Amino acid sequence: MISEIKRKIRKHEKLCKVAKCIYRLLFKVKNYPKELKKSHIAIERVRAIQKDASKKRIWYMCVPDHSNLGDQAQAFCIRKWFNTYYSDFEVVELMTTSINANRFNLLDEIAEKIKSADKIFFQSGYTSTDTNRDEIAHRMIVKQFENNHIIFFPQTVRYSCEKEMRITSDIYNKHKNITVMARDKVSYETAKEMLTSAEVLLYPDIVTSLIGKYSFNNKRSGILFCMRNDSEQYYEKAQIEALRKRLCAISPTDLTDTTIKMSYKELSTEFKRVLEDTFDKFSQYKLVITDRYHGTIFTLIAQTPVIVVNSTDHKLSSGVDWFKGVYDDYVYFAGTLEEAYEIACKLIKKEYHYHIEDYFDKNYYQKLYSLLEKGG
Repeated sequence: MISEIKRKIRKHEKLCKVAKCIYRLLFKVKNYPKELKKSHIAIERVRAIQKDASKKRIWYMCVPDHSNLGDQAQAFCIRKWFNTYYSDFEVVELMTTSINANRFNLLDEIAEKIKSADKIFFQSGYTSTDTNRDEIAHRMIVKQFENNHIIFFPQTVRYSCEKEMRITSDIYNKHKNITVMARDKVSYETAKEMLTSAEVLLYPDIVTSLIGKYSFNNKRSGILFCMRNDSEQYYEKAQIEALRKRLCAISPTDLTDTTIKMSYKELSTEFKRVLEDTFDKFSQYKLVITDRYHGTIFTLIAQTPVIVVNSTDHKLSSGVDWFKGVYDDYVYFAGTLEEAYEIACKLIKKEYHYHIEDYFDKNYYQKLYSLLEKGG
């Protein structure tokens, strides 16, 4: 209901701007106590850091503090990657809320503790865009820490406002040591055009590094719909329900999403279990239909065939290009729901061994460290 109202408002430019201003104000008022607490935690964390010239550090910025499994899976993989390739570095994690608020002069405190040899990494995701709060944090950090190598884990880069894109471009192009990983070709071309002094790499989402790492022996049956329920949703809820109803004639169907009803505090204490339970759930089906980018990746981790349908931007349609020529028998993009129905009717009858080899970790993330050290 709420997501449908948001989508209708977005069609009216002036109304959309007013709605955004009201939402931001209400959001700040409602979340002020939580944000203040997070700011206290962040400043105490930084103040506790010893000025040790021999200690190498990674500053991991914009760590997600919500219960979207896709974003948390990225954080899980990023931490795992740090442990493997930068095991001798201390990792300092800071959330977007604390950076943007900059209460208690947080950035100045970081400036006192950070060394030129330290590296700054930004969280991956749909964050390099003028509608995301992480973009504010990106600009603040890039502007203040000009002597550090700054690395963006794979980003969707998309700007609806030319002015905002120029602001970001001007800030980034003054920095001489930035590496931006773009997670699809459209984002890559946008970043290359914007950033004249940065190193821009076309790189898959880090969660793809888990594909081929798990095995499952579940009995499979039915079709799982993993669908958005937010402003990025392309199809109306009624349209998806109509497709489910048609497919119920040939196979049982279930519905889920990658945003779960669990607080971040609860999720953070048992994330590995929740994540692996999700993979296991996806492995119990013969087929998954999704409009989620991480829904697609989770399905491949579960070694299950997937039909990808549109969302409101290029993230999915361009993002699935990574799987062409790699997992052709498992990933199908449907331009319409009618096409999704036709593909599903064929795949539900198809025999699969349900086994996918590791490709992305071997060909990308095992090579990333040497790329960064060579460039940084």
